[in-house]
Amino acid sequence: MRALQITGPNTYEIVEMSDPVPGSGEVLIRVRACTICNQHESKMFAGPHGKYPCIPGWPGHEGAGEVIALGPGVSRLVVGDRVVMRGPSGGGAPLHRELVTRPEGSVVKYESDVSFEEAAPMELYGCVYRAVNKASSVRDRRAAVVGLGPAGLVCCQLLVALGAAEITAVDFVEDRLALAAHCGATNTINASRFEAIPEILEMNARGAETGSLSELYKKELKALAPLVVDCSGSARSLQTSFVLAAEELVVFGYTVDPVTAYTPVWFERELTIRNSKVLSHDDFRAVTTLMDEGRIHPGRLISTKMPFSAYGEAIAAIRAHQAIKIALTWD
Repeated sequence: MRALQITGPNTYEIVEMSDPVPGSGEVLIRVRACTICNQHESKMFAGPHGKYPCIPGWPGHEGAGEVIALGPGVSRLVVGDRVVMRGPSGGGAPLHRELVTRPEGSVVKYESDVSFEEAAPMELYGCVYRAVNKASSVRDRRAAVVGLGPAGLVCCQLLVALGAAEITAVDFVEDRLALAAHCGATNTINASRFEAIPEILEMNARGAETGSLSELYKKELKALAPLVVDCSGSARSLQTSFVLAAEELVVFGYTVDPVTAYTPVWFERELTIRNSKVLSHDDFRAVTTLMDEGRIHPGRLISTKMPFSAYGEAIAAIRAHQAIKIALTWD
């Protein structure tokens, strides 16, 4: 079989490996499509990773494929089943390989006619699903999503599927705002509208005169959403999300940069802040069911399909913000 191997910063090869053999309770899966994890894979490919060459197939962790062989003791899956998979956390090798084995219980069979390319990002959907369900409630509630990368667009779809009453999508990029509307957002706002708010809060905290800026701030606060889900991964945007949340903030986006906390704002609203990290198998199964029921639409995120042999070009397109999600297939 073939596998993608990162050999150094921004360099890779397609290598050959021995075909894996399923053990007891395992299935052998032909990987039909993987989607690129924009943040993680772009960073891993850029280096420094720490040790090169990377394990063949690393760091693929969003994929879909077809069961082609069964190990002893497999009882719930049959040859020909279409399944979605996670990366090594799902109990096996990284997914940028033609063939992988997985414990039967770590993959999820799907029944719908969704293509492999469209089904591949179910792991991302499961991660965002876990974050959204950290909120005390979603149904019939007004919500806002800040940051419309792949996770934010997934979040818009999931909020619709879980019954949110109204969804406001916030980002600086107009194309992303338009796509958010296609993913179910009922309102879209360019984030530039909120750029002055952190500055106003800082000036107020120092006792400085803010004049008309304070009036702007008061006007924007009237549009607050009870629930805000931050998917930005930006310290500045997260800072704004803290201000925009009227009751509850769920943090999905990740940043190592410091974020200023305006304690008087939190105190006044009794703001609850939650975050999530890693999905469970139940989350993975739940979003696959939503896909089968036609309540989420992962194909709306797939910008294009490319062969694994064009991995460098695919990463370049992601870095240049020319694609939302790219599906990789073996040619």
